[in-house]
Amino acid sequence: MSKLRLVAHVGPLRGEPGTRPTAGTLGGAGQRMPPAEVVLMEVLDGGPALLYRFTRDGVFAGDTWHECRENAEDQLEFEVGAAIGAWTAVPLEVEDAQAYAVDWAQRTLPER
Repeated sequence: MSKLRLVAHVGPLRGEPGTRPTAGTLGGAGQRMPPAEVVLMEVLDGGPALLYRFTRDGVFAGDTWHECRENAEDQLEFEVGAAIGAWTAVPLEVEDAQAYAVDWAQRTLPER
């Protein structure tokens, strides 16, 4: 099964995010995840899309499943609005796309 893999910067946000993933069990209060600074989207053959969010330091900031790429992009628009950057393709030869996303963020995001 092949998949399209894309990365994008997040931020800075203007105001509060529409939502932020939480860690915990279904129905529980959970704990808010840190704000994402980079997002990895994997779009599988047949349409399902996965979003993985990380800080630039590699701290996991949540993941979500979506029926298609458009729904995933709509979710990010709701979460961060115009703070999502342009999508960049993950090179085909990269095996660990999550590690690539964090490394890419560290190389391309401006200093804090």
